[in-house]
Amino acid sequence: MARHSDAKVPFTFYMVDSSALNAFALPGGYIFVNAGLIEIADDEDELAGAMAHEIAHVAARHMTRQATKSRIARMGVAPLGAVLGGWTGYAASQAAGVAIPMTFLSFGRKDEAEADYLGVQYAYAAGYDPTGVISIFEKLESLERKQPGAVSKAFASHPQDADRIGRTEREIQEILPAKATYVVTTSQYGDIRQRLIDLRAARENPEASGQPRLRAIQRRDLLP
Repeated sequence: MARHSDAKVPFTFYMVDSSALNAFALPGGYIFVNAGLIEIADDEDELAGAMAHEIAHVAARHMTRQATKSRIARMGVAPLGAVLGGWTGYAASQAAGVAIPMTFLSFGRKDEAEADYLGVQYAYAAGYDPTGVISIFEKLESLERKQPGAVSKAFASHPQDADRIGRTEREIQEILPAKATYVVTTSQYGDIRQRLIDLRAARENPEASGQPRLRAIQRRDLLP
């Protein structure tokens, strides 16, 4: 039987401004989702599936079992952590762009399987189509096959291979009764996702976006 915590955890979500395909969680309910993952998640249930997987890592206490607070204190984020205290300080440091040790974010296959098992149930309970989990897995697997390195090391440490996808499909069929309707996507999600894509594209190519640009003026340009 999969383990999970009965304690209620308030979750806090951050978007990381990075094209890397990644999402990760920290103890205390801090969930980080990279912009790149939002861009490839065409439908809301795909992003919900990825986030549910990370929520499951928190609920099952995977991080706290493999890293003590004394180890966190040695990760080079002590000053901010000392001000804010505990995991809150560490999470704020991550939002500020501090690198995260791979030893902390890499899970064994047992933990990943448990997060998959719990994650589809969380997505289903929230009203989403649980097959969105399968869809995002397949996209990540396809992208990594076509563009090795496209998926972050944290995600790629346990790839979305055919066995993992097949197991998750069987679990959805066996443990989740079919519903008449599911949330697949919403207009609000589509609008926010498109705005994110447009903002990132404009920043990378300001000339194409039509935004004004500053030009350095030479002294000779000021002469009559």
